[in-house]
Amino acid sequence: RPTADDAIRLLELHLKDAKKRQVTAITFIHGYGSSGKGGKIRLEVRKTLEHFKVKGLIYDYVAGEDFNRRMGTTKNLLQRFPGLAGNKNLGRSNRGITLVVL
Repeated sequence: RPTADDAIRLLELHLKDAKKRQVTAITFIHGYGSSGKGGKIRLEVRKTLEHFKVKGLIYDYVAGEDFNRRMGTTKNLLQRFPGLAGNKNLGRSNRGITLVVL
């Protein structure tokens, strides 16, 4: 169980590695949190990803609970990256993951 700071360092490390490998999309499994309200790691991951998006370090990200065909962001990503249609998390409303498009 990493601390939130450790989790963010791992997130940054894996994003850098994915970019080097020319990965288009990566799913981060951060969990939902044991409090039932969404854990600190989940919140920090998404805050960090929003910051990275604004800085242009990532193209976009989608919270697992929003990763379905009805959501605008997902629709746009599916048009741009049709391979995401085969992602096993599509439509599962999984609050413990976040999909990042590089």
